[in-house]
Amino acid sequence: MFFYYFLLFLSGLIGGFAAGLIGIGGGLIYILIIPEVLMLLGIPNFEIPQYTIANSLFTIFITSIIVNYNHFKNKIYYKELIIIGLSSIVSSVLALKYIVNTHLYSLNTFNIITLLIILVLLINSIYKLKQADSVQTENPNSFVLLIIGLSGGLISSFSGLGGGIIIIPLLVSLLKYDIKKASVISSGVIMITSFVATIQNMTEIPAYIANTPWRVGYIVLPIVFVLLIGVIISSNFGVNLAKRFSLKSISMIYIFLLVIILSKKLLDIYNHFA
Repeated sequence: MFFYYFLLFLSGLIGGFAAGLIGIGGGLIYILIIPEVLMLLGIPNFEIPQYTIANSLFTIFITSIIVNYNHFKNKIYYKELIIIGLSSIVSSVLALKYIVNTHLYSLNTFNIITLLIILVLLINSIYKLKQADSVQTENPNSFVLLIIGLSGGLISSFSGLGGGIIIIPLLVSLLKYDIKKASVISSGVIMITSFVATIQNMTEIPAYIANTPWRVGYIVLPIVFVLLIGVIISSNFGVNLAKRFSLKSISMIYIFLLVIILSKKLLDIYNHFA
């Protein structure tokens, strides 16, 4: 068990650093190890997705508070934050209530949906890396921001990745934002959405009650506490390093993380059908 808690701590270190550097919320890293620890705790397969998503989003929420403290000292993009944030909350809450936190959302469904999301994002990120820089939209269309928010909320609830993984590419692709500005907006939206999702997950009653006194709804506190120790240590380093890295370097790191999680989900799906 100590080994798995060490992996959780390591995941927190990497996830916090990635959240500060890229603005993805750290969920790409957290969902790699949380399911393994949940299985060790005796959580049955049919509720692994719900527990994984809930604990990932809780950790993402705390991570985003730390990251946004640094971002918001510089500039806040109010229009994007309000429209994307509110629409993301709506789609996230509805998806959690009527799809994710039900018996319909199995572990294999979770893995397949996450795999497809990351595959699309990986292809898009590689394509954008080869494109020349475009002129940024000065006054973004509110309807486009609404669509981005709804997409981010759905992705967040279905995968536990925090929404930033789709918000950033859409801001870059549709509105021509540079990845640094997109990551600042994404971090703010993630904080809002993951907070509401965490409250919802804390008030849910799981079909299987985890055998630990340190559980609130779907949140297993020992898991998130160990993750957060790593996050607190590393997140500020990511934020400070983002100011020094080029846009291309940040994009390459983002693609590298996508490849890692894609490989892990392919392995999980293979083991399921093997």
